Amino acid sequence: MRQRFLKLKVSPRDIRPPNFPWKRLEPATGGGVLSFYYSDSHSKIPVRDITRFGDSKSDPNLETMTYGLFSTCEQEMRQSFVLKGMEHLFFCTNRAHVRVLTGYYHVRWYNIGPPLKHRGNRDDYWLAGNEIRFVNPGFPLRDLSGYLRGVRLDLRFRRFLYLGEPYSAEASLSFARYPRSNERISQGNQKAGR
Repeated sequence: MRQRFLKLKVSPRDIRPPNFPWKRLEPATGGGVLSFYYSDSHSKIPVRDITRFGDSKSDPNLETMTYGLFSTCEQEMRQSFVLKGMEHLFFCTNRAHVRVLTGYYHVRWYNIGPPLKHRGNRDDYWLAGNEIRFVNPGFPLRDLSGYLRGVRLDLRFRRFLYLGEPYSAEASLSFARYPRSNERISQGNQKAGR
């Protein structure tokens, strides 16, 4: 008996940013967001908690330099981020019961994904960075006020905290010049669209 094989064609089209369907984010406010994420307590480095039983975490996604591409968490924050023209997305997590700043994305692109039925058919917004930086062990939020002209990030918040323009610009600059005692664990740059 002769077997027939189905030939699949794989599209050579590159859908990574800045290619279609991604759109360039035009910064309007220069502001940003400090977003809390669950890190993997089994990992030496503060990566997202992919081993969380029954609730595996997909953001921040260092592999693709995206936020929201593989999850629907924080839809309102991501939508607001795009509509307000923000550009800095900072990440903090708990390490040894202390909230620490561990990374940031400089967001350059976004895409509006399919409507989310469980969120009243609101559009989903995906964010992609052209530059990311993560460090280990991270900077305790309580220790950063001196770098931010007295602005405190160690406020009580559950999921995210909006940052105004001067704060996120200062934080970005301070974070980019981290002390050598911290170990850089990921740094990425997309060559196109810089």
